[in-house]
Amino acid sequence: MPQLPPDLYALPPMRALLASESAVLAPELARSTGDHALHIAPVPEIVPPPLPLLGRWARLHLARGGWQGDVQARANEPLPFQDDAFGVVVLRHAVEIVPDGDDLIAEAARVLAPGGFLAITGVHPVSAWAPWFQWRARGTRASLRQPVMLRSACGRADLHVIAVHRAGQVLPSITTGEGSSLAGGAYILLARKQRVAATPLRVIKAVNAPVQSGSLVSGARRAAR
Repeated sequence: MPQLPPDLYALPPMRALLASESAVLAPELARSTGDHALHIAPVPEIVPPPLPLLGRWARLHLARGGWQGDVQARANEPLPFQDDAFGVVVLRHAVEIVPDGDDLIAEAARVLAPGGFLAITGVHPVSAWAPWFQWRARGTRASLRQPVMLRSACGRADLHVIAVHRAGQVLPSITTGEGSSLAGGAYILLARKQRVAATPLRVIKAVNAPVQSGSLVSGARRAAR
């Protein structure tokens, strides 16, 4: 799997764009609750925003053809988490770095709890940032997607799109914007999982069983600390 240069997201204009995204994301995510949240990004330096009402973040980034971070897994396989495991999932510039962004969105929907909150961010392909981003990618072509195409992928995954925002400056700049901008270089798509949890037809007696934090699927490996 071709990877974008890891230092791309450390460039001053890109850091400013990420800061503008965070300004839009923070109030949207502040109302979210749950025991766990999942953050997926190209590099570990892109950190998740603070969520005071959530328990903790699980973090993944792409390296050496696979997911690294709190757990390790192959990037061309399903995410190493159980269904409905997270109250919040944030794909921060993640659809730019995988071969099939629709598959990643479907996996995000699978691990998102019913009623859970999904946020997807990326460089908008119809912006002045797109050619700059592709140039800085050094020949490794990024998959820049129109938000309208992501809407379709969300609909197929039982996700209801709440809003789509733009963020950042109009031109690649080291100046941090105030968040939303009609022609900014980044998009932020917000959605919720529509499917409700199944109601059991009969009462099931509770059984004591050990539960591992993070809701890993069988066979997934925790990253060494």
